[in-house]
Amino acid sequence: MVYKGRVRADKLEQAIDLRMTKHLSFRKIASELNISPSTAGRVVKKFLLPTPPTQKVKRKLGRPLGLTAQDKSKLEEALFMLRKKHIKYTVRKVIETSGLCSTKVSYRTFSRYIHAIVKTLPEQSTYCQCKSRANHIRVKIEPQQ
Repeated sequence: MVYKGRVRADKLEQAIDLRMTKHLSFRKIASELNISPSTAGRVVKKFLLPTPPTQKVKRKLGRPLGLTAQDKSKLEEALFMLRKKHIKYTVRKVIETSGLCSTKVSYRTFSRYIHAIVKTLPEQSTYCQCKSRANHIRVKIEPQQ
């Protein structure tokens, strides 16, 4: 059963004092003050944390991104160069022009990012022919005034 009552303020102060002066473990603090180890840990950590719990830095969870910021900027530069020189270009040509290793991430990852770039670019009169394994996509972009 979980204890729902309040712990007296003097016990909380003693717990913090024991931790800071004698460097006792939470278990030993709890046995000396007759409180639970989790209460002792919670009180001491709350007092000793450098920042409030609401300002904790978020941990980076999940799978890391395949393309770094540098890789993305290289792809953008290559895409701009190819758009100036050629009317049609493929995803593979953009990857080769950027100088990135195509084994680092899958072809689909490159394709997904390049499509996202093409949607946000200022419009020019070129075609972006992006060939994926499933289908061929041809996006016409109108000229800019």
